[in-house]
Amino acid sequence: MPPLKDLLAVAISAIALAVSLWSARRGWRFNLASLRKITRNNQMTALFDINRQLIANPQLWAVYGTAIPSPQSPTGLDQEALRRLAFIWYHLNLYEMVYAEYQLHRLAPLDYDDRKFWESWDAYIRSFLASSAEARAVVENDAGMKLLNKDFVQYLRGCLQA
Repeated sequence: MPPLKDLLAVAISAIALAVSLWSARRGWRFNLASLRKITRNNQMTALFDINRQLIANPQLWAVYGTAIPSPQSPTGLDQEALRRLAFIWYHLNLYEMVYAEYQLHRLAPLDYDDRKFWESWDAYIRSFLASSAEARAVVENDAGMKLLNKDFVQYLRGCLQA
């Protein structure tokens, strides 16, 4: 039988290992929860920025309409058409960031809160595409969609077909 001091050393080592594993697991879960909250806050900040843009430039509400204004004027694209196009791309870039977070770059499976948050973003994206003919035209344009992640482009085009 080994001496008592050896058994005591093994027991202390086992306890230290258990505490270390527990601390690592707790740290991982805490960091993952913090990362999720930070990501949600950043996404909500971007959404608030969209609202600020709409308040500052009410003509941007035309993006959500169903009619496509003629982008051609005697001098080419008018300033309002360009502003609407930039606003649409702002939306698409924001949506791509959200899509990547919830669908492509997951460190852990979606939990209940993540699923609910993704469902609300999914509904928001679909609503935007359903109500904006200009946004649909941008998504249907193959040249512009080469700038975005291929999986995200497939998702967007799937939203158009739904």
